[in-house]
Amino acid sequence: MLGVAVKKYENGTTYVFLYFTESAKDGDDVTEGKTPLGNRLY
Repeated sequence: MLGVAVKKYENGTTYVFLYFTESAKDGDDVTEGKTPLGNRLY
């Protein structure tokens, strides 16, 4: 997880943004020489 941001509007709507690095498959670790797919904003 690289970051989390929350935006709340006066009308009650709340948005949560997650910024993370996605691996090619679960358990992949860049310290083991695995290349990540890239950073994602969700």
